[in-house]
Amino acid sequence: MAGKKKILVIDDDQDVLAFVHAYLEHHGYDVYLAHSAREGMRLTRESKPDLIVLDVMMPDGSGLDAYPGLKEAAGTDKPVPILIYSAAPSFLIFNRGLPLDKSDVIRKSENINELLDAIRDHLNPPAA
Repeated sequence: MAGKKKILVIDDDQDVLAFVHAYLEHHGYDVYLAHSAREGMRLTRESKPDLIVLDVMMPDGSGLDAYPGLKEAAGTDKPVPILIYSAAPSFLIFNRGLPLDKSDVIRKSENINELLDAIRDHLNPPAA
């Protein structure tokens, strides 16, 4: 039997971290939490997550600036999916030239089930 999928959530808001942690654990995921982009980079190298949930606006820098480094820090053969989970305006997210699709960005104002659906879709893509 395969182990639980590992999700790393990077967000500076303690309330968001606590809520997302409880919700994802309830749905069977092994959840790691980081309060900053720097801590997220370290945990990415250590935990080798299956997926990263990343906030954009954090005190130690933009999650979008950390995005390329997080992809690299995972150090795995296949790219680690990164979902942007933020209240930042879409134009700030999509105008950065990052390889993001609309399905990679979940607004914090959306129902938490939207985040869970996106996680499931990214971890279990349909067969080609």
